[in-house]
Amino acid sequence: MRRVVAVLAAIALLVGPGAALGWAQTTRDPGDEPDRFIRISIDSVAPNTVTLTSDPVVVITATAYNIGDRTVRDITARLERGAAISTSIGLRTALAPGAADQVVTGDYVTVADRLGAAQHKQFTLTMPLRSDPDLPTPTRSLGITKPGVYPLSVGLNGTPDFTGAARLDDAAFLLPVLGVPADPAAADPADPDATAVLPPPAPPIATTVLWPLAARPRLVGGRTGAADQPVRLLDDELAGELAKGGRLDDLVSALEFAIGPNDREHKVADSVCLAIDPDLLITVSAMTRGYQVPQRPEDPAGPTRAGTGAMSAAGWLNRVRALAGRVCTVAVPYAQADLPAVRAIGAAAVTAGAITDPTGIVDTVLQTSSRPGVIWPDAGAIDDDTATLLHDLGTDTVLLAGSAVSGGNPAVTPPDLVRFPAISRPVTAVPTTAPAPSTEPAPTTEPAPTTEPAPTTEPNAATPTPGPPPPAAPDPALHAAVIDVSTASAFAATGSAPYVPSFAPERARFPLGDDSRDARLQDALAAMAWSAVTPLPGYPRSLLVAPPQQWSVNRDEAATVLAELATLFRSGLAVPRRFADLLAQSPDPQPFELNYPQQVIDDATPESLRAPIRDQSARLDTLAAALVDDPQRELDPSDFLAPLRQDLVRALSLSGRRSADPESNDRSAADAAASDRLARSGTTLAGLFGQVTVLAPGGAYTLASEQSPLLLVARNDLPVGIRVRVRIDAPSAMTVDDIGEQLLPPNGSRTLQLPAKVAATRNLVVHVGLSTPAGQPLGDPTALSVRSNAYGKALAMITASAGALLLLLSGRRLWHRFRGQPDRADEGYPTRRHRRTARGHRVARRRATSRQRTERQYPGRARASRRGDR
Repeated sequence: MRRVVAVLAAIALLVGPGAALGWAQTTRDPGDEPDRFIRISIDSVAPNTVTLTSDPVVVITATAYNIGDRTVRDITARLERGAAISTSIGLRTALAPGAADQVVTGDYVTVADRLGAAQHKQFTLTMPLRSDPDLPTPTRSLGITKPGVYPLSVGLNGTPDFTGAARLDDAAFLLPVLGVPADPAAADPADPDATAVLPPPAPPIATTVLWPLAARPRLVGGRTGAADQPVRLLDDELAGELAKGGRLDDLVSALEFAIGPNDREHKVADSVCLAIDPDLLITVSAMTRGYQVPQRPEDPAGPTRAGTGAMSAAGWLNRVRALAGRVCTVAVPYAQADLPAVRAIGAAAVTAGAITDPTGIVDTVLQTSSRPGVIWPDAGAIDDDTATLLHDLGTDTVLLAGSAVSGGNPAVTPPDLVRFPAISRPVTAVPTTAPAPSTEPAPTTEPAPTTEPAPTTEPNAATPTPGPPPPAAPDPALHAAVIDVSTASAFAATGSAPYVPSFAPERARFPLGDDSRDARLQDALAAMAWSAVTPLPGYPRSLLVAPPQQWSVNRDEAATVLAELATLFRSGLAVPRRFADLLAQSPDPQPFELNYPQQVIDDATPESLRAPIRDQSARLDTLAAALVDDPQRELDPSDFLAPLRQDLVRALSLSGRRSADPESNDRSAADAAASDRLARSGTTLAGLFGQVTVLAPGGAYTLASEQSPLLLVARNDLPVGIRVRVRIDAPSAMTVDDIGEQLLPPNGSRTLQLPAKVAATRNLVVHVGLSTPAGQPLGDPTALSVRSNAYGKALAMITASAGALLLLLSGRRLWHRFRGQPDRADEGYPTRRHRRTARGHRVARRRATSRQRTERQYPGRARASRRGDR
């Protein structure tokens, strides 16, 4: 719905219906608009697409809401039509405020005699597409005599209290006319003015549709991949989106029905490609195992309760797996990451998480084989440096909005596939992880036709390489599949959360808040049909439909879009084109360049987030290099740290950074969410470094000697092993040897012996800590109080002097003994003969003493012994 202007009555003498009609023709700039009184909401348009078999009468149902504080009287409305849209940008500019260009107007219909404040009234307007000129009084009609897309609007007049009659509001929308049906009420059915009108002859438009499945990041930041940490979501809204009737369930249900039995020729299935956010798949997969949500959403780290969406998540995931086996699949950047910001940060782990890992995640979770080498930036535009990065990482095709591509013939829209020679690299520089387009096998679900032209057959598609070129050299340039700006903008305006995309031109940027969901959906249908019914010179007969990655339509709206696609196929105005066929065709030979709109820069993630992400990524790399992968344990370091790495990419998400009102787009909520995620991730990372430390001893440590080792206990509370180095800060009187890298087991400790040498006897204080092999400190250092019993140089001198004196005296005694000379040290000591005599006396005394002891104890034995002696 679109408000044009409320023009107050300035001439009090003008009264009656004629005055109201005169005021209805008057408009002025919306910026001069006074307070509003009435708002119109379009409730339905029947038929939403006019075909040869549809009713030749258009019926509009709308509701008038009194949003002011005054009663409005004599409310009338009429249907108005503008000229057919002749340019792609006109699909949006024709809906902008003040863009009224009415060429046909209907009769006024009374809506209500009186409408009080906060009241509303539904009404219906009916007009035939065309009138029969043969009738005596031709009926007023829309005057549509040929196919095309026509802007329609409902204009409403009324008289608010305390003022005069005025044009109070209008609601604009687009009506696609694929063919003008015959007028069954015509007096002469054979009259050319009453027969059916076919669209102009033109080749059918080749159509490819991306069907996005994405959501804003929901996992709480700062969690690790440890088994003892349950999955925690910010809220339980995702459970509602996955349950029956939820947004994600509706998107899957609509596609399931569209490619079901009614799609007998598989035209819809061949033209649709699932575009899936790997962050959503990881979150939903984690939900299937049970999860927790905070009791208070504003406190993600507080008390939790069990989530309610585990069964819905499992069922939804199985259905997506089934769809991935039937249609094409491609991964979008992780969590709708801002790719130029990823490039500016320059962290390898962040780059891999956002760009190179998504394809593997989608293939693993969905058990499918998605299309590699394709990047669809959520912003729809990239700069030159980002394009170079993507190409170096193996990307061969980027999906970009037409406004993000410049060059070629500026008078026409860019073709559907272009190339950027300035970004070309030698073929050998392309990583082997991304096969060249000419050698890439087509997905099993959508085999390429045998008539598909190979990219290498185009003479200007390859960059020369030294030496003779191979017979089938692929085009080394980066390609871009061009998305129509107006069609993409119209689809971004649909659903419960419409927004104006960053790539929309300035003249096509206007608030969407006043438009009803039905009117915005009607505009999207018309934008998709416009190029099919409006063949123009210079416009390719090709259409890539790309709704927003986080699409907020319900099941009925999604089904209506797919029904419109099927209608275009049945009418012969369009033919399905597989996504692989679009990417495999030869690009336009004209050189093209990238255009990075200023609005994309304004909507990007702020510089304030990039420095913390760069710092945390470097610390994560340091920790990851120190962790040890143990094949005997289920948890490996990459899985343990993966959630923290993903947090850094989620902080760069563009989700929530655009709104329905481009003039007052508030990004503070998105910035606050990203900052909170980084803060939690940083706190957790600091805690991981703190879980590896040296245990402080209970008292003073005493060294038994000057070279006794220091005994330390190192503790690792991480669930994975880690390699560490011991950092010693000792006084100059003490030397401690480096023992090199040491391995600490998971959730365990180890005793370390550090060879130490002390040069003085005193009490010392030694500071001991741990670090990663790269030097990043771990845990908190501890201070050891060391007591040493070493005497240093004085003890060494005393010992040496005593030894020398002992050697001198022993040598002198030996010298005299060898020469047979008495030593002066032997004076006063008995000679050898005296020593033998003294020894004999001692033996005789011992024998006499023994005999006396025996006689006292055994007298008879002693007498016998004496007789025997005699």
